[in-house]
Amino acid sequence: AVKMLQAVESSTNVEGMKILTYYIEQAGRSGNQRHVGLIVERCDQLVRYLADAIPRYFALVQRQPLQPLQVAPGEQLRAALKPTRYLLNTLLNVFNLERVAFGVKETTLRDLVEQLLLALLNQGLVGVEEGTQVLRALNIVVLKILENSDRTTSFTMLLALLRKVPALPSAPDASGQTDSHKFGDLVVRCRVKLTKTLAATIVKIDVSRLLLAVHGYFMALNADELRHRTQVDDKPLRMVKTLLYEVTKAKGETILSYLNPLIPYDSDKPTSSQPLIVQYIMLNLDTLKRHGLLVASQVNTAPQSPSPVSAAERPPSPVAAIKGELASIFKKIGDKERTQIGLQELYHFKRAHPEIDIAPHLHKT
Repeated sequence: AVKMLQAVESSTNVEGMKILTYYIEQAGRSGNQRHVGLIVERCDQLVRYLADAIPRYFALVQRQPLQPLQVAPGEQLRAALKPTRYLLNTLLNVFNLERVAFGVKETTLRDLVEQLLLALLNQGLVGVEEGTQVLRALNIVVLKILENSDRTTSFTMLLALLRKVPALPSAPDASGQTDSHKFGDLVVRCRVKLTKTLAATIVKIDVSRLLLAVHGYFMALNADELRHRTQVDDKPLRMVKTLLYEVTKAKGETILSYLNPLIPYDSDKPTSSQPLIVQYIMLNLDTLKRHGLLVASQVNTAPQSPSPVSAAERPPSPVAAIKGELASIFKKIGDKERTQIGLQELYHFKRAHPEIDIAPHLHKT
């Protein structure tokens, strides 16, 4: 099957994918760990071959002449998409087994997802039923990859894609977006998908490795670029900040202990002299503290024996603190000079407390 995947002829590739899919399905149904182990040993190589085949297969769709498609779109596109369907089905089976998915290296996973996202931008698939089916299958495969791959690898891979968005030769569409912008948006959507479940999956994540990847993203932006992206509310940058906020929320002040030695953090220096990632972490911690969202296990304080003094000086409960913070935010919104600040704080508040009903405050404002 491996040699058949390496062949130049797509028909030979298809036969190889049929064999590979059969063995993967059999291993999955039987639960035979020896058979699964054999697939794991070769999975990175297999996925690499499949990733390399994606642009070749989808190029066949792009080269289809327009006139024949208008006459018989089904037959023309069906022939061009036959190997593509087998390829997507094979990938779906590979990543359907979590143990196999974990065996794919980050560089291979990054190249695979990049090719799949580029395929989603293929205009030859738009407006034709067969093409719509393939677009749907592409989305399903990407979601399965994100679901079952190593979670840390998925995050760092997507951050790497955001750092180097391919320069695609396309004119802006009616909304003014180029394919490069659309590609970046697709990567952001993948990140949103992972970030939504971050709190529940944080135990599966290598936080040090993830923070190093975020640091690398910030370091790749010079001061002028960062300032410009902030001013235009750049979506990728906003999502990286949101990811860092969610990680900070999950780890609290203990997040500082996860900073990789490659990140030059010095606790004796003022925040303004720290790396950008540390500055954002400090800002997030300040926001979380003001909202009463840091539980005891997340705060780096030495344990103390209870005493009458500490009990008397105990701060209000998190619920009371949250209500007080919300009231303070709407007070700012009602003040014309501080409305913008209040709206920004309300945005972060809603992200942190989606369960809180703010309707009563809206009626009063």
